[in-house]
Amino acid sequence: MKTKRIEFIKSAWAEACSEWKTKIENEFTNIDFSNDVLEVGVWYKDTERDYKRLVFITDNSGINNYKGYGFNNDRAWCDDILGFSLDDYQLTKATTEEVETALIKEAKKRGFKEGAACISVAFPLDGIKTIENSIIEWHGNKALFIGNGMQITIFEKGKWATIITKKKMTVSDVEKELGYDKERIK
Repeated sequence: MKTKRIEFIKSAWAEACSEWKTKIENEFTNIDFSNDVLEVGVWYKDTERDYKRLVFITDNSGINNYKGYGFNNDRAWCDDILGFSLDDYQLTKATTEEVETALIKEAKKRGFKEGAACISVAFPLDGIKTIENSIIEWHGNKALFIGNGMQITIFEKGKWATIITKKKMTVSDVEKELGYDKERIK
């Protein structure tokens, strides 16, 4: 069977309901559908590039149209990783430890540490909270918490908590911030 025809059949299978997936699989028994779809709600790593890409799948509506969030090829965090193809990457399921290690490293890089202030991603209406200790925990493959006792959710569903920078400002800093120019006013 021609490659384009196989790609078309796999694409139709990926977008079909479970009943039609079964019908397509029964009709085209010579096509392997098992390795061509990434599961929604699962973390995957790229085994070809020293695990640089680590992505959580949020949508698998097409074989070459995956969406998610995570780390791109440069190990930089991306809120939206869109439209990547399995032809470009060798992705396998990541372990909980691999995901936990990468997210904790990212949290520390972002500045989540004792004494920092942030707004919880899960409870933003609780306002600004000061981090009491720097113990970071990964719970149930879903959220990252910091602190003990009164924990603050710093990562959940692909979103990071907002860190609030506290810095003391002088009168001159405030004037600059507000665009106040003493010379111009005279």
